[in-house]
Amino acid sequence: MSQTADAVTLPVKRVGSVLGPVSVGFASADGTAIAGTDYSTVSAPPLPPLSWGAGDGTLRTITVPITNRGVAVPDRKFTVTLAAPSGATLGAIPTATITIHK
Repeated sequence: MSQTADAVTLPVKRVGSVLGPVSVGFASADGTAIAGTDYSTVSAPPLPPLSWGAGDGTLRTITVPITNRGVAVPDRKFTVTLAAPSGATLGAIPTATITIHK
């Protein structure tokens, strides 16, 4: 996971066989961080799912915009979960927890 002041980028890697096409949806969910106040909701759908063609094993990313409140607040957390795979199964880490430090 990489982070800037304005966004967090989550890497998603296809592992195992690359014989056929696969795709996976994803969605963010509030924890102590609130969508629209602390970060922007991401979800596929309505965004396109992450997709790999046959023979493609390159890294994909999910980018979540982070809101700058302009004031110091305690750390807040939210999650992004992979779901609804097509042509594959999900590995051991389908959920990432993100902590916003500002």
